[in-house]
Amino acid sequence: MPSIGHDVRYAVRMLRQHPGFTAVALLTLALGVGATTAIFSVVNAVVLRPLPLEQSQRLVVIHESFLQRGWTTFSVAPGNFAEWARESRTFESIAAFNTGTATLVSNDEAVEVPATIGTAELFTVLRGRPLYGRVFVQGDDAPGAPAIAVIGHGMCLRHFSGAPTVIGRVVTINERPTTIVGVMPKGFGRANPDTDVWLPLTIDRARADQGGRTLTVFGRLAETVTFEQARTEMLGIAERMAQTFPESNTGWSVTLVPLEQTVVGPAVRRAMLMLLGAVGFVLLIACVNVANLLSARGITRQREMSIRAAIGAGRLRLLRQLVTESFVLAAIGGACGMFVAVWGTRLLLALAPPSLPRLHEVSIDVRVLLAGLGLTLAAALIFGLVPALQAMAARPDHTLKDMSRGGTASPIKRRMSHAFVVAETALAVVLLVGAGLLVRSFIRLQSQSLGFRPDQTLVFKLTLPESRYPTIAAVSQFHRDVLARLRQLPGVVAVGATHALPFSGMNSVRPFIREGETLGVENAPTSEYRLITPGYFAAMGIPVRRGREFTESDTAGQPAVAIVSESFARRFLGDQDPIGLRIRQGGDNAEIPWMTVVGVVGDVRHFGLAADLRPEMFWPEAQATWGTTLNRLRRALTVVVRTSDDPRRLLPSIRAQVADVDPLRPMIEARTISDLVSGSVDVERFSMVLVTVFAAIGLVLAAAGVYGVMSYNVAARRREMGIRLALGARPSLLLRQVLRSGVTLAAAGAALGFAAAWMLGDAFTTQLFQTSPRDTWTLLGVAVLMFGTAVFACYRPARRAARVDPIEALRDE
Repeated sequence: MPSIGHDVRYAVRMLRQHPGFTAVALLTLALGVGATTAIFSVVNAVVLRPLPLEQSQRLVVIHESFLQRGWTTFSVAPGNFAEWARESRTFESIAAFNTGTATLVSNDEAVEVPATIGTAELFTVLRGRPLYGRVFVQGDDAPGAPAIAVIGHGMCLRHFSGAPTVIGRVVTINERPTTIVGVMPKGFGRANPDTDVWLPLTIDRARADQGGRTLTVFGRLAETVTFEQARTEMLGIAERMAQTFPESNTGWSVTLVPLEQTVVGPAVRRAMLMLLGAVGFVLLIACVNVANLLSARGITRQREMSIRAAIGAGRLRLLRQLVTESFVLAAIGGACGMFVAVWGTRLLLALAPPSLPRLHEVSIDVRVLLAGLGLTLAAALIFGLVPALQAMAARPDHTLKDMSRGGTASPIKRRMSHAFVVAETALAVVLLVGAGLLVRSFIRLQSQSLGFRPDQTLVFKLTLPESRYPTIAAVSQFHRDVLARLRQLPGVVAVGATHALPFSGMNSVRPFIREGETLGVENAPTSEYRLITPGYFAAMGIPVRRGREFTESDTAGQPAVAIVSESFARRFLGDQDPIGLRIRQGGDNAEIPWMTVVGVVGDVRHFGLAADLRPEMFWPEAQATWGTTLNRLRRALTVVVRTSDDPRRLLPSIRAQVADVDPLRPMIEARTISDLVSGSVDVERFSMVLVTVFAAIGLVLAAAGVYGVMSYNVAARRREMGIRLALGARPSLLLRQVLRSGVTLAAAGAALGFAAAWMLGDAFTTQLFQTSPRDTWTLLGVAVLMFGTAVFACYRPARRAARVDPIEALRDE
């Protein structure tokens, strides 16, 4: 132990004696370890760490599916949920819920708060225990049950001072006097951190609707049940239900997905792992760079090591000293890296998109600290062991003899140094290719046609509770009053509303038949549908290709009309003229009126920039009076306001007009469509920016490696170059030779990097949009960039070689 302490003190003293080397090595290590640890902290929270729920691995989301139509995960009908809850034996409990907002009247002001509306089993499935009061119990979700609510810890603090006396307090939520019966602890439900209030979801399970699929359902597996056993049971239940309820369930089945996979989708998971791989390359480049520095420094210490060996120091003793120095350097660099990791994690949280799941869980926890420690130890082994073994391979007598003749490094050591440069150049090329592909992919994604104009357009949502607006006529009248007022505002160009705004994540689909067809629901074609008001197409900037838009005269009691998209006409009508065609939604159902197609509009990329175009039908909100689902959808329309200037300037005026119609109807999620579209590619932008930054760091480190080796070679060959100049060699010849040597090393590394990038191409495929993972222009651009970087890194050492004074070089020797 005393000898190890001596080795550590000696290592610290050696680092202090070479401040330039120490500063560069520590900076490189801190950057590599810190960046990797920061990224790992995000990946750990988003992908690796279990959900903050008890035994979250046993939680399963249950979807309905209709594989014949390509619907693998569909919402659940209330009646089917009720049957599952009664028949299933593989689940401890099954709950259904919807997410949305609730209107809370606080201090005589209506505010909209995030809400989860769930059945009585919700907290049983989640195993949520209240901080104060109680959670839902059986009967709370029954028809006619008293109105109750469980609130989140944050809501309790903001609105009720966090006091336990809030239990039993009656507040107005969604126009109803509601009793607060429980407060959940801080952090509960962090898979949905914005939930402030939980309300019972009322379902009459004895007469629940087998259609109207609107629910999200999840359950907790019984202790001894496997995922496959539950899946087999649920498939059997779905088959029996298709026989029992053929009108609503023929063709329908179930799909089970672990909750953790639902919260963090495969696209996010792949993006996070790609970032971890990219920053791992940066760490490797940093380690190789430090190894190169240690190798070069080891050459200057050859005399020291040879003398120590000559006077009796054993090889293992010298090896231990060099390895100790490497670990001391790594320890200090790792400690600095932890500071970089803390700062980097904060920066990542500031840059990360809000749509990234579980972002609020990111922290430097024990697992992250252990990862940082592991990275530090691995770095020490990577960059310390090879130079140490290299130094031990030298024979003391030969080394001292070479020193006495002015020699420096053996060919083996020079080749080792060159190998380090080739390795870090190859790693940098892989990063650059990845960054280039992501940039090209993102540019192509951004250039996609939207089908509408997002500029100068503001959107916000309005919800209408049934207690205040009990009839369809009252709902439609409210919308007409609000839209009419907004159209009168100075600067407003057009106003409309829809239940499913593009890029909002909201979607609706139904089967339909054309006049003359007698297809059943299970065989009828399907199309997306949208409830809209007059003026919607003008407000969105969606072009009307043929026919007309909806007008204020398209109301209930008038002939039913519809508008279809160009994709609808192409897929379902072929060469047939769509204008005047009659269609009926829901299949051959005599209770639903035939609708006459009066217009054709341009296609809209509703599901995102990377999504395919899908056929759409548009119905007037005032005419779509059939079915409970449509009545529910029309109570939560999104208003679209197109202006002649920045729409945010009109926000106070718009808010005032809505309040004049109903002061208890707050505007929800008011924002521009440009922000909505931009936010849809936040994860892609985040990945692209980070990988590009990592690639830039790798390029700088690779350039530093080339520069360092060339500088050392010029210094080592100073005597040779002086003699050659004295014998008549032209300086330009020496300059070209040094440049050629450096560019050759970079070219060798680039060739290896391109080969690795080619083999790894398939790993990039899932992250790219309309871009080949072996894109020629990207590879060519990286090649040009690496060539320019190599020339830049070699130019100064080359000029130094060309300017060697022969007399001074020979005198120094």
